[in-house]
Amino acid sequence: MSSDRLETLMNQAEELIQARRYEEAITIFQQALAVDPRSIEALRQCGKALARINRDKEAFDLFEEAFAIAPNDVDLLRNYGMVLSKKHQHNKAFEIFEKALMIQPNDVKTLGCYSNALRQAGKLNESCKIFDNLLKIEPENTKTLDLYAQILVSLGRSEEAFNLFERSLQLQPRSVRTLNQYADALSWNWSK
Repeated sequence: MSSDRLETLMNQAEELIQARRYEEAITIFQQALAVDPRSIEALRQCGKALARINRDKEAFDLFEEAFAIAPNDVDLLRNYGMVLSKKHQHNKAFEIFEKALMIQPNDVKTLGCYSNALRQAGKLNESCKIFDNLLKIEPENTKTLDLYAQILVSLGRSEEAFNLFERSLQLQPRSVRTLNQYADALSWNWSK
C-alpha cells in the first residue's frame, strides 16, 4: 500500500516539475519522503527541485542524506555533480563525476555531464579528452558531435570542428541545431 502511495506522490511531483511548479513539487516530494524516508529517487528529485529555486543548502543536505543510503549510486552522483556544476562549484562537481566514473567508467550520461562541467569551467582541453571517450562509446551521437565541434571551434581547431559537424549532418541531414551551430562556426571562422 505504501509503495502505491509513494508512486502516486512521485508521479504528482514529476508533473509539477514538468510544469515548473517547483515549490509545490517539493511539498509533494516531502510527502513522499514521509512515506519512505529512504527513497533515493525522492531524495534526488527533491534535491534537484530545491536547487532549481536556489535553496542550495537544503538541496545539498538531501544529496548527502541520499549518499548515506546509497554511496555508489551513479545516477545520484551524476545528478549531484550537475547541481554542483550549475552552482559553479566546479571542483566539487569534478570529484563527484570522477567518483561516478570509477564505478561505471563508460556511463555515457556521466561522461556527457562531466565534459559539459569542464567546458563551463573553461577547461576546454580536458573536456575534449572526455568527448573523445564519448565518441568511442557512441560515435553516432549527434549531440556529442555538435558539442565537441563547438569546443574545437573555441580552441581554434576549426577544421576538426567542421569535420565533426559534417559527420553529424551525415547522420541527421536536417538537424536545425547542427545546421545553426555549423553556420555560426563558419561565420566565426570567416570573420577572424
